[in-house]
Amino acid sequence: MTVRSSWPGPTGQTGTTEARKAISGLFASDSTGAVRAGVLSPVNTQLLVARTDLNVDIAALQAVAVQFGGAILIANDGVVQLPSPLVSPPAGINYYVVYAKQNESVSPGTDPNNTPVVGAALSTSDFATARTSMPTGAVEIGTVQIPSGVTATNASGVAVTTTATYTAAAGGVVLVRNATELAAWTPADSSLAFRLDTGTLYTRAGGAWSPSAGVMPVIDVVVGTSIAVASGG
Repeated sequence: MTVRSSWPGPTGQTGTTEARKAISGLFASDSTGAVRAGVLSPVNTQLLVARTDLNVDIAALQAVAVQFGGAILIANDGVVQLPSPLVSPPAGINYYVVYAKQNESVSPGTDPNNTPVVGAALSTSDFATARTSMPTGAVEIGTVQIPSGVTATNASGVAVTTTATYTAAAGGVVLVRNATELAAWTPADSSLAFRLDTGTLYTRAGGAWSPSAGVMPVIDVVVGTSIAVASGG
């Protein structure tokens, strides 16, 4: 372990690894200090939308990926489609995990180019297997389940689901969809998480999640000849 060159720092001295490590502290991290990869915005919205062909619309988004030493930022500023259509199998089901990634050809990267890409990892058995074939540094956006005999992702039997993990700035509230996602998120004590399915805010304390007792009181202050404080404030 070593103290890294600062970013921004002396001209020509800070490399990409140093820059990634320098900005990693700006984002939510687990109790070991590892950055939580995921979508920053938009939140609680559909990032994958079915189409009348075998492709999907990928919404504009901003995300944090973790690749080769620290955080990198990924931005898609408008709706795009996968470069190659998905495939309906002759039999059974194809399971796709759609992702975004910044390619890197310079060592330790082994990609063929330095292009930002969206892609889809495929398995014929389940989504968990598809995820194992996602490239290093990829950020999951959603999943597509395609049975045989269909010609569009909006056809009956096709399931298009946004599954992206949400992340946040350091100290921010991390959104999770349900109890399973909450249990999987293990940050340091004092961290906050919000369950979308129940509308409950949780606080991390003693290495466990606890529902917050309530919201902070709201105080209305009217500046003038007098100051009025709302009841309960």
